[in-house]
Amino acid sequence: MYGFANEGLRIRSGDSGGAVFQGQTAVGVVSGGIDSINFSVSTDLVSALKLTPGYTVMLALPTPTITTGSGAEVPSNGALTGTASPGATVVVTVNGSAAEVVADASGRWSLPAGSSLGRVDFTVQERDGFNRSEAAVGSATIVLAPVGFDPLDGLVHSAPTVITGTGFPGATVNLTGDVAGTAVVAADGSWSIPVTEELAFGAISISATQSVGTEVSPIATLSFEYAIEAPVIESPADGATFAVGSEPTVVTGRVVPGAEVTATLNGVALSATQTTEPAARAGQATVAFSFDLPTVAVGSHKIEVTQVIAGERSVSTSTFDILAAPVVNPTGPAGVITPGGNLPATGTDPLLAVWAGALILLLGGGAVLAKRRFGQRNG
Repeated sequence: MYGFANEGLRIRSGDSGGAVFQGQTAVGVVSGGIDSINFSVSTDLVSALKLTPGYTVMLALPTPTITTGSGAEVPSNGALTGTASPGATVVVTVNGSAAEVVADASGRWSLPAGSSLGRVDFTVQERDGFNRSEAAVGSATIVLAPVGFDPLDGLVHSAPTVITGTGFPGATVNLTGDVAGTAVVAADGSWSIPVTEELAFGAISISATQSVGTEVSPIATLSFEYAIEAPVIESPADGATFAVGSEPTVVTGRVVPGAEVTATLNGVALSATQTTEPAARAGQATVAFSFDLPTVAVGSHKIEVTQVIAGERSVSTSTFDILAAPVVNPTGPAGVITPGGNLPATGTDPLLAVWAGALILLLGGGAVLAKRRFGQRNG
């Protein structure tokens, strides 16, 4: 026998198999007893489950809540939402089709609205093994959401060739504004519409809706700045250095076809030797420009190139340096004073020369003295 006795606990006929609680905790099931006395025998859950394979303890799970308001409109890219026990498995049954989601650490759960528009009725239950909670009941209306645009940088230097985004599978997307066109959203929710007209420089605005039958979504807008690309200064390259005698004579580079191009050197306007030809070169991405440079002195210099097209302006700068020729200090011939005012080096230690001179003077003085004394003796 596996279990424990319950003195003072009387059972009645039919109580066998009933739950035994200690406070709020289920600890076993009733095995038997005697109606006439306050005594019964129970089996603990661990022992009972070992002897009854295929059975489990029925759990009382809390009923989840639904935070999506009853009858509320939910966008097609939105979700049905609610709360449950943290980490619990939640079964959401929408119009008879069940799906499972897991509540997060805060107990929040959500289920994407799905691929159906219109009214949906749904139930929500917690599930743990064979155990399910009572069902919470809700309803909502799924409506078309605005289309989504794939992002473009706020400042665009190259005209986009296609506009792309996301939408409701099977819906028709309609673009208006600076780009026009239609497309059907693919099964994976993506759509794309080519840009067939040349965009003008400046602010670009594109509006979009998607529709299914007579239902039309709210308008979505894509805005960006199509800016003229900065001129490219090819020569002299920024940061270049030149020796005297090899100074640059021209400024060269590339700009947008049809742009008005000006250039300055240290703030003084330069003369163009070659200008762009917008009519002949409109199909090119860039065209060349060239400006004459005057003779430039030793030091740092700054070139600034500006292009203007359709009222849009962009500027590039390049700096370069002209280096002075190195100063050479030649050594003069022996015995000749150099420009520095010093005698040329001869390889003799100056101190040694001083001592030698002093010695010669001393010897010379001695010779004179000896001669004088010799004369005195002879006289």
